[in-house]
Amino acid sequence: MKIKTQNQIKIIRDAVEKHFNVNLNQPSRVRKTTNARYIYFRLCKDFTFSTLYEIGNEVDRHHATVVEGLKQFDNIKFINDRQYLNPYHQIRKELILKLHSYKLEDSYFTLKELIEQNNILKEKNRLLTERLEKIL
Repeated sequence: MKIKTQNQIKIIRDAVEKHFNVNLNQPSRVRKTTNARYIYFRLCKDFTFSTLYEIGNEVDRHHATVVEGLKQFDNIKFINDRQYLNPYHQIRKELILKLHSYKLEDSYFTLKELIEQNNILKEKNRLLTERLEKIL
């Protein structure tokens, strides 16, 4: 479930800034900051229905910068750069817990993550089934 609120974008921005210890609003071309922005852009697209304008506006960037950042993230993913993919997965796990959101239609989940999510969903299903049986 994707959520469209500015609050969700701020939560994502704060998580990325905390993880990388950078300010995404700061004009900088330092690789650490730019790659953190790419991860921020990807996470915003993964977890929200926000427009490119809204995503970019949160970090004082133009929507075209967001498009380019998403392309750059895909390049990082393609070359399997673990230096930035590992933090992406770590932040993503935190956000799943914080935002209670799941995006299953992409391939960013590891097998372990899918198994964990499956177990969580099975438990939720069990609890809901118990509630329904009590009502009926």
